[in-house]
Amino acid sequence: MNIVINSGAEEATISKLIAETKPPFEISFTHLPYPEMGVGDCTRDLKVLPSGECYIKQGMHGSSGVWKQETKQNAVQWLVEAAQNNFRIMNSHKSCIYTLKTLAGE
Repeated sequence: MNIVINSGAEEATISKLIAETKPPFEISFTHLPYPEMGVGDCTRDLKVLPSGECYIKQGMHGSSGVWKQETKQNAVQWLVEAAQNNFRIMNSHKSCIYTLKTLAGE
């Protein structure tokens, strides 16, 4: 499922999505830390297991990153920060890809 995020509603959208989605699931979106980078150059991912444990990872330039355990609150803020930076840099969330997928059997 694609996620639509509007300017100023980054935290509310991400928090609501996490609260209303039954684990296990993963949220992934592009993160553009520099204007010269393109969609897909960087990604931030959050995985929530059936137990409620949260894991995050960041990939850059083809590197997939490593999953690290994080509190739900910190994971949400980490995603919100990336979304807000995307808007500040690109002045639009339309240049980014946000997705939610359920994870069967994890």
